[in-house]
Amino acid sequence: MDEFITIDKLITSLLVAIPTAFLSVYLALKKYRTEKWWDTKLSCYLNSIKALNSLIVYCDSMLDLEFEEVSYTNEQIQIKESEFHVARSHLQAQVNLGELFLNKESYKAIFDFNNRLFSAECKDDYTKRIANIREVADECVRILVKNAKKDLGVK
Repeated sequence: MDEFITIDKLITSLLVAIPTAFLSVYLALKKYRTEKWWDTKLSCYLNSIKALNSLIVYCDSMLDLEFEEVSYTNEQIQIKESEFHVARSHLQAQVNLGELFLNKESYKAIFDFNNRLFSAECKDDYTKRIANIREVADECVRILVKNAKKDLGVK
């Protein structure tokens, strides 16, 4: 019955315990940072796709009014216009922030989208303008969804 701790047992325990503790803390912090970064990237992709979807819904509604003679109340139109402007502002901000969180192809899609959106908004014919915005937004959504799956490791 050896009830006393000897110096060599203490030193051996410390030589094992201290590096193990540091390694455990390092790995836990690395996992936390990786998960937080993944969550932030997911949020960036989701918010961008949601904003693009708002643009598409607005364009579809305006095209419905033009061609299908669907009637919306003024309040419904104002809500859709408001969502359009909020989405547009978000996507303009993504040009500045997206490079940090999105992969290169997704960032390029958002960047190109904003440039093409500006040129689409300069068209004279309202219907062509709306149809062009919708087409460009739809193309950007497809690119972002494809890249988000790849970038986030989701199948």
